[in-house]
Amino acid sequence: MELPSGALSDRWSRKYVLALNMVFFMANTFLWVIAQDIRLFLLGSLAASVHMALRSGTNTSFLYDTLSQLHESDTYIKTQGNVIFWENILEIIAIIAGGMLAGFFGLELPFWLTLPFSFAAVLLALSLTDPQIHRTTGEMGYWRHILETGDTLILST
Repeated sequence: MELPSGALSDRWSRKYVLALNMVFFMANTFLWVIAQDIRLFLLGSLAASVHMALRSGTNTSFLYDTLSQLHESDTYIKTQGNVIFWENILEIIAIIAGGMLAGFFGLELPFWLTLPFSFAAVLLALSLTDPQIHRTTGEMGYWRHILETGDTLILST
């Protein structure tokens, strides 16, 4: 799903795709917290899959394009490493806090508390400024863009 989501962010807007990724994360979280059977859990898992596909390619391309625009693309690997480091530190803190809350108040509370923070992330994503990059909109169709990207990736390996 990364090629279609990357093509979508190339054609549409990186910030809108990042916001949409959080909407799918919120759907995943909500469906898992209300799930009483496997059907809603599976639907939540589908939303989680779309969330991860939209996030992965879009956030890295957003970072790379922003650094390129600032003429700092040579710092991409270091900057991406710092992003991953801080994401992991914050995730560890959230996991520990969520586990403690679940231990005291039950499993549902951490899920419900995730939703307001996720909504704030949607608003934050929408407040970002997209880097000014060359867009493919109007030059080729969406599916052709995906096929050409896939061909480029295959040929470059």
